[in-house]
Amino acid sequence: MELAREYYAKGLVLNPMSAELHNNLGGLLLREGRREAAKAEFESARRSDRFMLEPRLNLAKLWTEDGNFAQAEAVLQESLRIDPKEERVLLEALRLSWSRQEKAQAMEIGKRLLASAKSPWVLTQAGSLMAERHFLEFASSFFEKALSEDPDCADAYLEIGKLLGNRDQFNRAVTVWQEGVRRNPRDPRFVPLIRQALELKRQAEAASRN
Repeated sequence: MELAREYYAKGLVLNPMSAELHNNLGGLLLREGRREAAKAEFESARRSDRFMLEPRLNLAKLWTEDGNFAQAEAVLQESLRIDPKEERVLLEALRLSWSRQEKAQAMEIGKRLLASAKSPWVLTQAGSLMAERHFLEFASSFFEKALSEDPDCADAYLEIGKLLGNRDQFNRAVTVWQEGVRRNPRDPRFVPLIRQALELKRQAEAASRN
């Protein structure tokens, strides 16, 4: 990360108005846990490019997480004026609505996303937001559509398995995760979950015998 930071810093010396460099540096700072510094870079990117969505989406997510809902809504409205059909904007609008506990609006945005989104990442993120609020069937629909768009989408397999595991459907969860492993053999996230599910299944069976 140090080398990347130096690269962005040198680049900004040569081109201080580069929205891409400011946004990338903001992402790096965010991964380091430096939220306020990251926001400053995203703001610089936003000022440098009136039409670049990425810094605006980054700010919307951070402000939503921080409880600064008015700022998040303002930057999302700005983003919608740039691209009214951008599904990532709808995803952040969904996150904001749930954070505000606006269930009816969140469900409406969710329906629009499910009907229109094509990105497996957006679909999986939206499904996770629905699962966190216990709308499990709705969440499952997002994950299934993510897999229809990309049958190798590891995150969708992970989340479907979690839904099943949380319902104590351990065999089905393991089957889903095993398919995830088959399609993504280098992804290290599946094996610990499979082991955990098999152990929970063993414990449940032992408890039922007592």
